[in-house]
Amino acid sequence: MGLITPLGDSAVALAEALAQGRSSIVDLPEPSPASASRLVDFEATRYANIRGMRVYNRASRLGICATQLATTDAGLGSIPGEDLGLVFASRYCHLDTLIEYDRNLITLGPSRTNPALMPLAIASAPGAVTALSFGLKAFSITLSNGDVGGLDALGLCMHLLEQGRARAAVVVSASSLCSEIVLSAARAGLLAEAKNVRVFDRESRGSAVGEAAVAMVLEPVDHARQRGAQAKVILRGHASRFAPRPDLVSAALARAARRALDVARSTPADLALVSSAGSGVPDTDRAEALGLVDVLDEAQPPVIAVKAALGEAGECSGLLQMVAAITSLTAGTAWPIPGLSDPAVPGLSYVTQTTPLRGKQALVTATARTGSCSALVLSSAND
Repeated sequence: MGLITPLGDSAVALAEALAQGRSSIVDLPEPSPASASRLVDFEATRYANIRGMRVYNRASRLGICATQLATTDAGLGSIPGEDLGLVFASRYCHLDTLIEYDRNLITLGPSRTNPALMPLAIASAPGAVTALSFGLKAFSITLSNGDVGGLDALGLCMHLLEQGRARAAVVVSASSLCSEIVLSAARAGLLAEAKNVRVFDRESRGSAVGEAAVAMVLEPVDHARQRGAQAKVILRGHASRFAPRPDLVSAALARAARRALDVARSTPADLALVSSAGSGVPDTDRAEALGLVDVLDEAQPPVIAVKAALGEAGECSGLLQMVAAITSLTAGTAWPIPGLSDPAVPGLSYVTQTTPLRGKQALVTATARTGSCSALVLSSAND
């Protein structure tokens, strides 16, 4: 895997920051109230030297750089591009380019608008340029399903590999700060000052906007063994469900989690960890917690929430939660949730201090305000 976050650009660095209970969330000067977790010194050339990348927007550059880190980490150089695929989870990665293009058409006129922006302003552009940059030719798919997009991209990629569509594939997502998105979220009452972003806590007033990029290389177990690749984890089961009304999100998440456990041939008692989608928004956190209480029942695996440290990064958040789960299983330790002192929903083992893990499997969950709910079960590579 490859990752670029405000708390580090490696799994080791991120795990160290999470273990210390650090958060990268800071207040934004405007709009108010609003806060964000932002990359303050990102320079694409530090990670990748791709021709034409200067034309791409920030989210696309972030995705390309994370993909470079992931493909290098996985040692994919011996696999031809015809046998490699890509799934890019993206809802708004193209939006700042689209807005710039439309604004220039209106204010400057067609003759003075950069025509190179037009193809980059469509929703599939970030994924397409990433696949082109690395010659990934087996398939190139952009999946747009909001905040559950990252987990669903992993699930889709699992199915494509099971069908023999590729020998290996990269799942990528990125999130960059777009002023229009920040303003929209603030006007909707979803954002809060940094001190009031307290995931699962009674005193939380909202979330923060997150900026990050994550890429993961997936490969069938047999193929990985044949080329001597060392897996970090095994993905065992994925499921998605939909809630047509906000009051049904908890039930939909519970159904998705149960189905993912069934596919993985696991039970809640097998789980060493839950990497949750809690973000600080009170109503969505409550729905998430109630859904987990329903699924876990008497089992009490530790529950972590990486968004408390990195903010809400949209579809990229699911992959960040995966990274948190992977590093936790590898270290045998659950990382604390910064700022949590008074849980709004009882019945879960929220992690408020570094906690040792018992077991080798984890559940990762995701929900979106549109009603989509997803869950994925993974285990240690030696399980």
